[in-house]
Amino acid sequence: MMPAGRAVTVCLFFFLFKQETAYEMLRSLVGSEMCIRDRRQASHKIARPDGTLREVVARFRVLRDAAGKPTRVLGVVQDITDRIELEETLRQSEAVVRQQFNESDFIMLRVDPATGKITEANPAAVGFYGYPRDILLTMRLSALGTLPEEKVAQTLASLTSEQPQHHEWRQRMADGS
Repeated sequence: MMPAGRAVTVCLFFFLFKQETAYEMLRSLVGSEMCIRDRRQASHKIARPDGTLREVVARFRVLRDAAGKPTRVLGVVQDITDRIELEETLRQSEAVVRQQFNESDFIMLRVDPATGKITEANPAAVGFYGYPRDILLTMRLSALGTLPEEKVAQTLASLTSEQPQHHEWRQRMADGS
């Protein structure tokens, strides 16, 4: 695997990729659009000589003569396979967390600690508090309890600490109870 951002000479370019893949990439990059635009970026899925599949991004720049005719192409090819795989793993992980949040029987609210604004509420919280979800997402956490807003702000600020904490306050439901 190539280090990120490493410039690739033509010889190295053909060594890293199967020859037909390298020719295909170069042909697609030096098409008619390349003559119009001076810079171009393209992603390609490639097969390495050992058969492994990789995804690369190629960034190229066209150098022109005094008449504006393309004379040379300078470029860099970067292997982005690991980044793409990490992004997919992150998407999958976020989907699992979202599913657990939404399917949990526990009352869960996501709150912006800086503002106290509720940014997410799971179905259990919607059922418990009695507010429609879209209304809950316009509220601050202090609206759901009997504590003054300053005390709620202090509590939220203390939650950034790594120390175990216990906080209790009476809740206020949509029906006023």
